[in-house]
Amino acid sequence: AKLLDYGFSKVKLYEHKINNKLISNLKVKDGNLEYINGYVRETYKYAKIDNKESNIEYKVKINDLKAPIHKEEKIGVVEYYKDGKIIKKQDVLSKNKCTKKRYVDEIYKVLERLLCT
Repeated sequence: AKLLDYGFSKVKLYEHKINNKLISNLKVKDGNLEYINGYVRETYKYAKIDNKESNIEYKVKINDLKAPIHKEEKIGVVEYYKDGKIIKKQDVLSKNKCTKKRYVDEIYKVLERLLCT
């Protein structure tokens, strides 16, 4: 039991805080929205020993976005690295729905700019 207590006292579980944070202002080509937001659904948890530096880095890679894009659609990936090697991947999902741009949408934008200025 002492050995288990010693082990658990040295190892702590940490969470990467990108979970449910918005990845904002992602440009969409040919969409009714110019930008959408993305997010990561899951929390990445990892063990850390004796509060030593974890050397875990991450990169957010977003696909080229072209309408239509459905809500909750995979639009990219977050890759976690340790010592230069990928150890985990998580999907980046769209927070918004974005339909294809229509002629009517463009007329509405022009009218909105004319009337609001």
